[in-house]
Amino acid sequence: MKKNRIEIEVACAVQRLFEFTTNPVNTQKWIPSVAREWIEEDAIRVGTIYHQIAVADTFDREVQYKVVEMEPNRSFTLQRVGSDYICHYAYDSLADGAGARLIYTEWMLSGGDLEDPMDAQPFQTLKQLLEQQVP
Repeated sequence: MKKNRIEIEVACAVQRLFEFTTNPVNTQKWIPSVAREWIEEDAIRVGTIYHQIAVADTFDREVQYKVVEMEPNRSFTLQRVGSDYICHYAYDSLADGAGARLIYTEWMLSGGDLEDPMDAQPFQTLKQLLEQQVP
């Protein structure tokens, strides 16, 4: 697979969706392959490095992602350090005001195949978490 795209609609404000998905403390709550994630800065900005302990079949490994683009409540793009892997989150409010939309896209800059594309399940978990929480 060259490119993977997943779209969800969540009954919450776009700001809340953006803040939840960019906060490294929340990542392991909705992505099961992440055991832990953190940053070493007070605020997230272009250039911030996310450190992630990814759970593999037989071992855990640290992976790092660099923020290469960020527009609060609109978009957020990460590149895996030492790789041409990109994941992009695009956010917008639904026209009827009933929530927000997240479009997740991942690809390799080289045009190669994705090694382990994300499936839709983590995004369903994300939707459930945000819709169960009191705003």
